Amino acid sequence: MIFTGKLGATLLSCILFFCFFSASSLAAMPVAGELAPDFSFTFHASDEASTLDKVLGKKATLLFFVQTACRPCLREIKAARELADENSSLSVLSVFVDISPKTIKRYLQNNELILPTTWDEDESISKLYSITFTPTSFLLDNKRKIVKAYKGFHRGAERTLKSDVEELLGR
Repeated sequence: MIFTGKLGATLLSCILFFCFFSASSLAAMPVAGELAPDFSFTFHASDEASTLDKVLGKKATLLFFVQTACRPCLREIKAARELADENSSLSVLSVFVDISPKTIKRYLQNNELILPTTWDEDESISKLYSITFTPTSFLLDNKRKIVKAYKGFHRGAERTLKSDVEELLGR
């Protein structure tokens, strides 16, 4: 059976992502209490170069790894954007692990998402964090220490994420 069109592209994206990361991610994913690895990246919308250290929030940062073919990723992106809108001390950075920047641009436009985004073109950021599953997220304090690590985004996760952010922000 051969898949074409959007379904074929989505399946190919998922297969390549999971095959690549299953074989190449032998290191353990960073966990709560550890310092999150710093990395350089380029903002998707502006082509401005930056580092994780430069985008750290006043008190908290939500760093999340997503892909356009992942429905739970869209829910997490929307929840993160709402949290950032409600909390000026929180910054967010979404790292897309997709094959094409055009796919990401179309995805952001179609879903009316405006938030700091980068494309992990060479998978270097994903490898640094040993990402094998999307969505995977990290709640960081302002010193880059991992407060919480999340794998997946299920129903009700919005409340958990909001509670964890509020706790970190002292609210």
